Amino acid sequence: MTGKAALLIAFMSLTMASPLCTAQGMEWKAGSFKLSLDGAGRVTALKDVGTGKDYLPPGKSAPLLSLRVGGKVLAPVRADWKAGEGKLLLDWGSGFRGEVQVRVRPTHVRFELVSLHGADRVDLVLWGPFPTTI
Repeated sequence: MTGKAALLIAFMSLTMASPLCTAQGMEWKAGSFKLSLDGAGRVTALKDVGTGKDYLPPGKSAPLLSLRVGGKVLAPVRADWKAGEGKLLLDWGSGFRGEVQVRVRPTHVRFELVSLHGADRVDLVLWGPFPTTI
């Protein structure tokens, strides 16, 4: 593989994992699917960009990842994109912070919790649930 080809592949990998960041939050696109998050780590759109149909009910949102601590479910209060590492940083307050590795594939977006500060006090990690119109 030539140096130019390797550089192009590395650039494509970075841009595919990088969300479109706006004042409202972040968006990842895989095929015709787009997932949007706001600055608090809440899913705000599950959209088919080909048809324009959003499968998240109007006016609804849901935390991407919640924690149950001492019987109480905590939703994140802040989400930030860590440029260059493909990681979403989530903060639940009270000393709970996590890093989520994001990988965009041709057919889907993969989220993996790779670190959690305060994990010894967490009873449960919960992805979603996400209300849909399906």
